[in-house]
Amino acid sequence: MGAYNFKNENVFNYLKEIEKIRNILKKQNPSFKFSSDKGDVAEVYVKSVFGLKQATYGKAGYDLISSGGIKVSVKNIWEYNKYRAVSLSGGSNQTKNAYKKADQLICLGRDFNGDLKILSNIPIKFLKKYLKGGNIHPRIELRSLIKLNSLMPDKYKLKPIKKTFKEADPIFYIKDLYDLFNIPKNFWSNLRTSWRNQKNKIHKNVDLKDFMTSDPFKNQRYGLILSKWDLALFCLTYDFVKDGIDYRTSVYLAFHKLIKKNFPQIKRSKIKLITKFVSETGFKNIKRDLRYKNYFSIFLTGDFALNSRSNTYFTTNDLKILSNFKNKISKSRGGNQKLWHSSLISSCKKFNKTKEKFNLINPKKIRFDKYFKNLNDILFEKFIKNI
Repeated sequence: MGAYNFKNENVFNYLKEIEKIRNILKKQNPSFKFSSDKGDVAEVYVKSVFGLKQATYGKAGYDLISSGGIKVSVKNIWEYNKYRAVSLSGGSNQTKNAYKKADQLICLGRDFNGDLKILSNIPIKFLKKYLKGGNIHPRIELRSLIKLNSLMPDKYKLKPIKKTFKEADPIFYIKDLYDLFNIPKNFWSNLRTSWRNQKNKIHKNVDLKDFMTSDPFKNQRYGLILSKWDLALFCLTYDFVKDGIDYRTSVYLAFHKLIKKNFPQIKRSKIKLITKFVSETGFKNIKRDLRYKNYFSIFLTGDFALNSRSNTYFTTNDLKILSNFKNKISKSRGGNQKLWHSSLISSCKKFNKTKEKFNLINPKKIRFDKYFKNLNDILFEKFIKNI
């Protein structure tokens, strides 16, 4: 560049040099006019790397076509700005919903380091909920596009025939739990409050952050940044919360599911379910009588929590014990406290809880990266239900 002089009146030398380069470019790629330099350059690249053919010039909505007939719209975002939006229609377009004629959006651009990346390789149909700007000039925020692209399984992406740029890395925040997965906005505050106020009895030093790759109690200037692991953990946690499980126990359930470890099927110990087998007084006796702690699960006795007011649950084995006990009592004539306890102990021994072979796993002893492989499958399943 030292040989060039673009100062003062020589500034027009820049245009002359660009014209020379464009003429060479057109000669090597004669099917492209390069009236829009950035857009046509991106199209040439995508056409070559993905093995596509050029659509009829000026075709509204798409630029390239695959051998299988997939219509591809190509965009190039040269100046990085995370708040920038990607327009799905050209500036001169006046056709309503022209973008819908494309099947796939491949967007190239530079990231915050100035490196060229694939910002999206995603079916158009997954973008509808996140579009703004009306049906003539719809647009999507670049940061949203990158996030959506990262959730797509490979089967939804066009496969390149040559080595291509890496995909851009998304940055997820707490608000994405609502934006991407429709988890209520109060979920996060309720979750944090639960873990602050209710401590764990089995793992006394375990906190919410130990299940995550980020620290939820650490002040961060731009908000808490979540990994895909964290997103998957909270999506699964919310599923259990919807089923009536408390926030703290739901995190354990979600964590065990992520690492593919056994966790007993549990049901909330609601009054209606309790009184199906024993009276409320009888249930309280079971929870505090040491004779039964070796037989009933920690979820029924409440031994997994320090808070005595915490929710308790029945496991399948707990229900077997109580059902057997009810049958014994109903067959006996009359009854007293001694008979009540002896019948319950007999039922307990018949269905010894050790048969469940369950230990609550301490997250501090698990390497999360061993289980990252299937996170996208979990997240896409939750995402697709939201659109």
